[in-house]
Amino acid sequence: MMLGGHPPFIDAPPETPEPLGELPQGCPSYAALVARAIGAEAERLVANPPFAERVVYDASSPSPHAGATAGSLRFDSAFESANLRRAVQVGPFAYHLVLSSDINTRGHTQWFLFRVRDAQPGVPYRLSIVNMMKPDSLFAHG
Repeated sequence: MMLGGHPPFIDAPPETPEPLGELPQGCPSYAALVARAIGAEAERLVANPPFAERVVYDASSPSPHAGATAGSLRFDSAFESANLRRAVQVGPFAYHLVLSSDINTRGHTQWFLFRVRDAQPGVPYRLSIVNMMKPDSLFAHG
């Protein structure tokens, strides 16, 4: 490996052309084979769609847990100083959380407080707080 560069074999073409596999019976070309594979993948996705996002907690709703299902986490912020506004399940064990803005600020958030229930033991969950930011911080200035 060269200092500051990359190995020469990355840019070098192979000495001899790599042989392609045999085409399946009834397939006229490799382009048709690729088109067939793309079509099969599209049919699989239509039959088994990826996870559909759903709101599992909305603090502003009269029924905040209306979107929760049997397998989803149960979020709660109906207690003093809690600031969770919405929880959206984006995968079987992944959630995007939206926090309420801190009081007396220009819409930024520096902290979080909420309760989570119904977690399965041994299952790793991913909770992503998507709006925990502010335009500037003393921490960034040392």
